[in-house]
Parts: sequence; C-alpha cells; structure tokens
Amino acid sequence: MKFEKYLSSILVLILVISAVVGTGCIGGGEPSTTTITSPSTESEGNIGEPVRATFSDYEGTKTVEVTVLEYIRGEDANQMIKDANMFNDEPKPGNEYLLVKVRVKYVSGPSELSVSPTYFKAFANGVGREYAWVVMPDSTPKLDSVELVQGGVIEGWIAFEVSEDTIVYLKYYYNIFEDPIVSIMIPAN
Repeated sequence: MKFEKYLSSILVLILVISAVVGTGCIGGGEPSTTTITSPSTESEGNIGEPVRATFSDYEGTKTVEVTVLEYIRGEDANQMIKDANMFNDEPKPGNEYLLVKVRVKYVSGPSELSVSPTYFKAFANGVGREYAWVVMPDSTPKLDSVELVQGGVIEGWIAFEVSEDTIVYLKYYYNIFEDPIVSIMIPAN
C-alpha cells in the first residue's frame, strides 16, 4: 500500500514535469518569435492630412480624426530639447529627436475619448518607440492627457527618439492594449 502511494506520487510528478516541458515553460528548443503586422483597419495618411478612423469599444462605436500638423527632427530638434532643460538626455548614437505636433478630434461617439501621448508610437526601421520623457521647449507645448467629448479637439507636441534619417510612421492607438488605428508617414531628412 505504501509502495503504491509512492509510485502514484512519482507518476503524478512525471506527468506534471512532462506537461510543463511539453508546453514550453521550461528550457530547450529555439526561442519563439512573434511577428506583429498592422491590421487591415488601420487608416493611413500624410503630414497635414486629417486621418479619420472608426473603432468600437465597450462604450460603442467612436470616430476620431488625427492630424500631424508639423514636425521637427534631426539637429534642430536635438538642439531644442537640449536647450529646453539641462537634464534632458542627448539622443543615443545613431538616433535623433523627432518632435511632432498632432491634433486629435473626437468626431462622434458616446461618452468620452481619452487622449494621451502614451497613445502614440513612432516606428522607424521596424522598431516602435514610446514618447520620450523630456522637458519640452516652451515653443512646442506638449500634448496633454485629456478626455474629449464629441466635437472636442486637442493639439500638442510629442517628442520621440528615433533612428536618424529614416522614414517614421507615427501610429495612434485608441487604447494602449489594441492595434493602432491610424498611421501617418513622416519622411526622412
């Protein structure tokens, strides 16, 4: 009887270890790679062109319009960030600052629309970057985090550190846990 309990415990342990190893929770094998592609519902546009996108969330269907009004990048942007605050970091070698002025308009939908710099990412050379935590120059007031009601509009600047002299795609996410719904191309210098 004691031997059977011991044997059953060993069998259960072997099954648990097999399940853990079999599902990839422990070592061995090649590392997995996930490739993320843009959804077909992503609206695309260019500088100065309002890009409209419609999405649904738990509150209903909403329509938003995002426009890149202007941008500054390269040495001009690097110098502006440096001059704004002595504690702002220099861009890493091979990178530059990109300052983007955006306008977000809540066209239609129920309730409010949250807007924040965290809802934007800059993609260059296949790498998505969050906005840079820097003190912005007085001439480029930052985009504030706000709640818009239908018809509401907010404008402001967002700083990113991106690869030098590359095309950048500024992407807007209505929710940081979802795929982007707007993509706007910013040309290389």
